[in-house]
Amino acid sequence: MSRQAILSTKYILDLLNDNADLTSIVGDRIFPLDATQSTAFPFIVIQRDNIVINYLTKDQYINDEAVVSIYVVSQSYLQAVNIAQLVRLSLERKHNDVIEDIKFTGAQESYYNNSFVQVLNFNIEYK
Repeated sequence: MSRQAILSTKYILDLLNDNADLTSIVGDRIFPLDATQSTAFPFIVIQRDNIVINYLTKDQYINDEAVVSIYVVSQSYLQAVNIAQLVRLSLERKHNDVIEDIKFTGAQESYYNNSFVQVLNFNIEYK
């Protein structure tokens, strides 16, 4: 049992950067928390929204879970949804020696500042 949820953004960055189809489109424009205003399109922003600590009893720790949102931003709607699909495929149900499971929990879309935004939500359960 590890307490790794604080590192969620790092793990997500690693998994997304390992997808050659995704990086062929966004390059190295995958950022934690924010992208600068001059960032070229398309790009991805990762945000850890919450950490939940699971206990069996008051003193017995079970594991951590993290809630993460991934923002895909593009000037083309079709490109935004295609990148969002690649993000989902890169993360959903993935696991490793630290991550027990990544569950896709939902998605939203919006149009903001002349950009199409896809927001994907994930719950990451740690071992």
